Formats: sequence, C-alpha cells, structure tokens
Amino acid sequence: MAALLNDFNGPGLYLIQAQHSKKYLDLDDSKKANHTKVQQWGSRKHHVDQKWVVAAAGRDEYLILADKAGTYLTAPEKDREPATGNLTSPTDKHVRWKFVYAEDGAYFIHSVAHPNSVLDVKGISQDDGAPVLVFSLNKQKNQQWKLVATK
Repeated sequence: MAALLNDFNGPGLYLIQAQHSKKYLDLDDSKKANHTKVQQWGSRKHHVDQKWVVAAAGRDEYLILADKAGTYLTAPEKDREPATGNLTSPTDKHVRWKFVYAEDGAYFIHSVAHPNSVLDVKGISQDDGAPVLVFSLNKQKNQQWKLVATK
C-alpha cells in the first residue's frame, strides 16, 4: 500500500538519498539524451545533477524528473536492469513511481511498470557512479531512499 509523503504538498524539488551510502540519486552529467545513466554519487557542488522534481500524477503515482535535464526517471523494459533518464510521455507506466514507507523517514520507490520492484543501488555499492537498478524488493538499505527538500 502506498504511503503519503508527509512533507509532500505538491510539486517540489528534492534530493533523493540512498540510506545505505548516504549518497544521492544522480543523473550522469544531467545529459538530456535518452537512456542516460542514473547512479548514486556523493554530494556535488550545489547538488548539480542531483535535484529531482517530484510531482503527483494521480492514483498515488508520482513522476520524478531530473531538474536540470528535464528528463524522467525511467524504469527499464525488463526488471533487474538500470533505471535511466528519458524524454518520454508522462502517461508511460515506466516513468511512474509509488512511494511506500520503509522506516526512519525512508521510502521504497516502486516502479509502476514493475510493481514488485524498487529503485536499488546495485550490489549495495558504496561507490560513486554505482548504477541504480529497478530490482525485486528485498527491503535492504540500498533500496531505501529519503526525500530531502532543496532549492
């Protein structure tokens, strides 16, 4: 069951932080090309490449857009593959996400296209540049994310 984001009151700008590494969801160099890598990365100056617009899309679903590039966080066609940034229709189920409360203010970010799968830092990596996958829910910390409001 989806949980409401306690501090979410409409479109907002957020940093999305992995709980196992405390690193941020990051769109590689804010590239606008389709299939741009989504990865985790430590804090960048002014959080360039790490700011995401989270917007309600109805039915407890959300769109997550890279602020600088304007591309959607997109689930892959197949489960267990990397998430990417893409310019596509907001009605595509691959760009829609549900937030389910995990613990300590963190959420599992479920793919609407793959309902039993969530955003997952590959291999519980601590490294900058580690890819973010859409992977089966296993409730580990590398699948838990906090939304941090930013400017």
